Amino acid sequence: MDRIFIEIGPKPIYWYGVMMASAFLSCMYIWSWLAVKEGRPKDTGSTIAFWVMLAGIIGARVGFIISSWEDVYANAPMDVFKIWEGGLIFYGGLIGASLAITAVALRGKEKLLSYFDLAIAAVPFGHALGRIGCYLNGCCFGSPWNGFCAVSYPVESYPYEYHRDHLHILTPSQLGSGSAFVHPVQLYEAALNLVLFAFFWHLFPRRKKDGTILALYLMAYGVIRFSMEYFRGDPRNPALAPGKTFMGLEHLDVAQMISLILFSAGMAIWFFLRTPREPNPSNT
Repeated sequence: MDRIFIEIGPKPIYWYGVMMASAFLSCMYIWSWLAVKEGRPKDTGSTIAFWVMLAGIIGARVGFIISSWEDVYANAPMDVFKIWEGGLIFYGGLIGASLAITAVALRGKEKLLSYFDLAIAAVPFGHALGRIGCYLNGCCFGSPWNGFCAVSYPVESYPYEYHRDHLHILTPSQLGSGSAFVHPVQLYEAALNLVLFAFFWHLFPRRKKDGTILALYLMAYGVIRFSMEYFRGDPRNPALAPGKTFMGLEHLDVAQMISLILFSAGMAIWFFLRTPREPNPSNT
């Protein structure tokens, strides 16, 4: 696979950028369609898209820079601006986008949980396209595996260089021909996100309480991301660094800890929504 989509002049256009742009445009269309169905203004989709894109990219990039500073940017700090080459962490983007959604909802005097349901409903579809971009770019690659759907990345790709220079697992025949075979973990996550999106597409107009989509997303994606980390093979996977721990828990990385927190938050919202409320005496 070639991470370059097309070359125009001296600057190539990467598949990663193409897929990220496709993700945002697709989400904007979905948000606009769902907003109209709920009787919201037609520009709701573009408003959400603008702020989610701005805050999400900043948050995702900052998260990646922090987590990869020592391995990637310490010796080349100006590379932090080369966002077209990839390097985003979804959870950083989720945090940034969530802050933006909260600010937009409060400023517009929207019901916060209802606005989050609308914003979250399209996220799995955009995330699936983004993960396909990761697959084509070679980032967030899987752990070594020789199963039926394993893939190998070409010479000069990030997985090839990492396998050659850090893991030293390439056989003589693989040197100069491609990386070791790995799990296509990005495609696993893309497929699971598409299933989640299909479920939300069906549930959105049928939900009985605002916040339902938000709660289910936090729980479902928390499980998806926690499990997918065990198939990751890039440097941020703690299984590749024996003895490395996070908060005293061996072989749990930051993404998995955040996944546990999000799952717990989703559970809390779910039970809150389903807890009977006592009637307000002032309204009787």
